[in-house]
Amino acid sequence: ILDVNRLESGQMPLEREPTLLTGFVDEALAVQRVLADEKDVQLHNDLNGALPPVTIDTELIGRVLQNLIGNAIKFTPAGGAIHVSAHKDVVDARRVVVSVSDTGPGLPAEVQARLFQKFVRGAGPGRGSGLGLAFCRLAIEAHGGRIWADSAPGQGTAFNFTLPISTAD
Repeated sequence: ILDVNRLESGQMPLEREPTLLTGFVDEALAVQRVLADEKDVQLHNDLNGALPPVTIDTELIGRVLQNLIGNAIKFTPAGGAIHVSAHKDVVDARRVVVSVSDTGPGLPAEVQARLFQKFVRGAGPGRGSGLGLAFCRLAIEAHGGRIWADSAPGQGTAFNFTLPISTAD
């Protein structure tokens, strides 16, 4: 709650540094591997090593990845899979789009419209506080990016967000 409030008020300082996403995603997936193995859910890093570095606060964006991967594990049935991928943004060449997609049940349309608001929770067991996705939105927006979900009931969900490409030489 404190970090959400600090991000909302612009009071959270960002410590940005150029970061290669492939290894960064490997680390995020490694943290979640035990939980994924317990649920018989496969984790995949589909990132291309040719991606340029991004300039991010690694702690904040690490928490975004942990939240999105953790949610995907929670809502993906046994035998399912989660894929993390990234590509250069076709709309804004100064950004990379990162995607965390799952083979879960998908999101109902009525939840999708409010997904990134505070205290919005999905239906079913294992619901959290309703602050995780709000935190993700605020952390991504603090980096000048945006976050959105692509989902259809029965077809899984992909959470996508943009990050700035590093301009450091």
